[in-house]
Amino acid sequence: MKNRFYNAILVSTLVTSLVSCGGSKTITVKTIYSSSSPQVSASATELTRITDDFVPEFQPQISPDGLKMIYAIRDDAKTVNQFSIRLKTDILAPGFNPLIDKSDSPSWIDNEEFLFSYQASKRIIARSKINQLGIKYLGQGNYGDFDTSPQMISNKAKVVINTKISGEHNIALLNPDGSGLTIIEKGSYPKWHPSKNVLLFYALSGDKYQLFELNLDTNQKTQITSGTSNSFEGNYSPNGEYITFISDRDNEREHVFIMDRNGQSITQLTSGDSDETHPFWGSDNFIYFSSNAGAKKPDGAEQTTKWKYADIWRAKPIL
Repeated sequence: MKNRFYNAILVSTLVTSLVSCGGSKTITVKTIYSSSSPQVSASATELTRITDDFVPEFQPQISPDGLKMIYAIRDDAKTVNQFSIRLKTDILAPGFNPLIDKSDSPSWIDNEEFLFSYQASKRIIARSKINQLGIKYLGQGNYGDFDTSPQMISNKAKVVINTKISGEHNIALLNPDGSGLTIIEKGSYPKWHPSKNVLLFYALSGDKYQLFELNLDTNQKTQITSGTSNSFEGNYSPNGEYITFISDRDNEREHVFIMDRNGQSITQLTSGDSDETHPFWGSDNFIYFSSNAGAKKPDGAEQTTKWKYADIWRAKPIL
């Protein structure tokens, strides 16, 4: 099982003329795609750009109170440890607060504390607070060769993670203190249902990635999507009745879709010649996502991957 996100974005070459490198050098920017913004269907409204930096921005996560956003960026001016986590205390206001270097895959525990994946000798799971310096590891260290995608269930009784062991991506459960690792399924990108003991994830079905649910009370696994296209990176709506996800069923571009939790009534939200990733359904009922539509890059830089640049956007689905 490959990790689609890391395979896609870690192959990019260095761009040494980024603004984040420092200095006062003026650079010329141009758009990668002809569209200056993602195209949205009639099933979405209020499209808004949330971030607009020269570094690609991914993994938006909205706090439970709907006021703050943590997200990850990748700085290609660095040769190692390119990822870091940032905070926007006001989602629509300009600016950000840098939080933690060598880290990504953030997810909120509450309105102050969050989990994330930290780059030590290997990727490990840690937690921190937005108003307090320092990090705390879950457990004594890494569980596998690459630990990522942590999320705590709403009652704070368990944490789910992805851990790579012997080349395979596994979904595992932990106690909040990091003890009691239990591998429960093969797959990637696990997400808790907001009110049930159920996990959403994606895994290969034949030669395509599809979305599945795993009921931890009954140990029943249910395939939600099917067909000749890939469907992945699912996230529940706040009420748990809907799922937003990414699919390449529209001319092989990767766009944002929504559907009923049972896989019915699939509706496309974004389209066009861009690609989107990491949709997150916030408590404000907006879907936040990263898109490379209209993203900037330094003039003359090599376009070696579709995720060389990406900004975070949001749109409100019409249900």
